[in-house]
Amino acid sequence: MKLIRQNIQISEIDLHDALLQDIAVSYQEKRIVISLILPLFPPIRNAEQAAALIMENTSHFDISFEEPWGQGTYIFSEEIRKSPNGQLHLTITLNSGDTIKMIGTKISLENLPQ
Repeated sequence: MKLIRQNIQISEIDLHDALLQDIAVSYQEKRIVISLILPLFPPIRNAEQAAALIMENTSHFDISFEEPWGQGTYIFSEEIRKSPNGQLHLTITLNSGDTIKMIGTKISLENLPQ
């Protein structure tokens, strides 16, 4: 895997229109890996790119499957905020209206082999 961004901070990432493919949870490692397809976005990406969004030292993970806006697996929006204790709170809203909420100490985005 090639690192795209490590130690992502508030408002440093734009996942709008990325396709969510899979979510892997490692309870023992306290790690969440979200497999994505990042959209074409010239000049940064001249083609779609497989990537992994990784949350480490995870203390909270929650996902809804209610689809209040209908079916969908594309990311509509994401928000990262930092709490006073230094933890990163990531909320991802899908185009289905469902949300993924995670709290951890480190977020990175890595390219995956195509």
